[in-house]
Amino acid sequence: MIDSFGEESVTGILKLVQDIIVTLLTDSGSAAGPDRGSAFGQVLYHSLNITQLLFIVTGALDEVEELLADRNIDRPNDERIDYLELTSIDYVGNTADITITLVTVAGESTNIVIPIKKPVS
Repeated sequence: MIDSFGEESVTGILKLVQDIIVTLLTDSGSAAGPDRGSAFGQVLYHSLNITQLLFIVTGALDEVEELLADRNIDRPNDERIDYLELTSIDYVGNTADITITLVTVAGESTNIVIPIKKPVS
């Protein structure tokens, strides 16, 4: 889609994916604003080891889902979350690939993969 400045803009499920990643990886309470960010990074940084990731991610996804549901209420259905689900966490050494399934209110779905590297404590 071309915006009013003649630039290509991101819409639909891709816009929602961007919002999810930015919200998940932005610390809550940061300069980005009160409705931007989750505790994911802070909790992950202070966790004992990467094997606690299951609990950290599920909590963060609930937080992101709630924040974006409130913030995106006036957006089209393909830019609103129906639900987020942790699909898998694949561990290789000190790295974990987190796969999240996103389903929009419009019924579209996609997988989001976020690689996390953390030293073992």
